[in-house]
Amino acid sequence: AVAVAVGLAAGALGTDGAGSVRIPASFCGVVGYKPSFGCVPYHPPSPENLSHVGTLTRGVDDAALLMSVLAGASPLDPLSWTGPAGTWDPPRTGGRPLRIGWLRGFGVPDPEPEIERLAAAAALALGTAGHTVVEIAPPFADPYDVLEVILAAAEAAGTGPADEPGGDPGRLAVAMLGRRLSAVDVARAE
Repeated sequence: AVAVAVGLAAGALGTDGAGSVRIPASFCGVVGYKPSFGCVPYHPPSPENLSHVGTLTRGVDDAALLMSVLAGASPLDPLSWTGPAGTWDPPRTGGRPLRIGWLRGFGVPDPEPEIERLAAAAALALGTAGHTVVEIAPPFADPYDVLEVILAAAEAAGTGPADEPGGDPGRLAVAMLGRRLSAVDVARAE
């Protein structure tokens, strides 16, 4: 995100499962785009099955251009998009109004007032433009506990005893938590 923001690169790639493309993009004032899962092939896949490839660019048009190169099927990623490579095009409505889900936030923490005001203004503008904007409730109260279980299980699966000497203490603590989880814990979180 920093390299794109200061002009060292026209675009960059990142993986995003819980915000690793979108959050740095917001900090640096660039566009962080997390496409639908499988749109960009990802091999080998992320161990937690949440992350997928996203783009960082200085503008929306550059994000669309980069996606037109990246999107498509790959024999190395059986979950990748089935359309032919190079045919990605931003979703278009053909003039038909959209039904847009509006989620104000999870409340962990609540958005800054200015961000909430701008997002609400965008939702209002979409409604004024003829689209149907429907406020939706968060699917669960706080996603952190679920995310913690999924990430800890993946870390435990990828970290063995040989990795422990000299390993990062924080990472090892997450792996140790993952080793205490049951298959039922992981299945419920997923």
